[in-house]
Amino acid sequence: MRSQSGPFAESDPSRPEVTVLTTSTRSLVGLPVWNPPTDVLRTERELVVRLELAGTMTEGVRVQVSDAELIVSGCRRDPRAQALRRVDRMEIAFGHFERVIPLPVPVDANGGCARLEDGFLEIVLPLAERWIGRSEAFEIRL
Repeated sequence: MRSQSGPFAESDPSRPEVTVLTTSTRSLVGLPVWNPPTDVLRTERELVVRLELAGTMTEGVRVQVSDAELIVSGCRRDPRAQALRRVDRMEIAFGHFERVIPLPVPVDANGGCARLEDGFLEIVLPLAERWIGRSEAFEIRL
């Protein structure tokens, strides 16, 4: 018997549940954005969100929890853009980015912290019984 695949496949309890995040290609103001790869992990006490942001400075990143979503936005600048005469190949995205991540469980946004290290932004949000501190922005702490 062939196994069924795709969105209608039966769930296999031996495999961990994985949610694929959908991404948009335009911000709310219509500016083009790139979407950094993102992981959402859960421990017994925390929700951990990790984004790949190599080459991004902490001053250019904003983290906000709003209505059961985590919104991470900012800008990665190309330090050599002014000196370029010709581009033969370009695969690395620069410019504004934005990622809207649905939070799978209630968190305490006021107890959240974030750090940007080795090209990864890691955001840690304590789990909560109900939503606490919605629409609160917090700065990245190193």
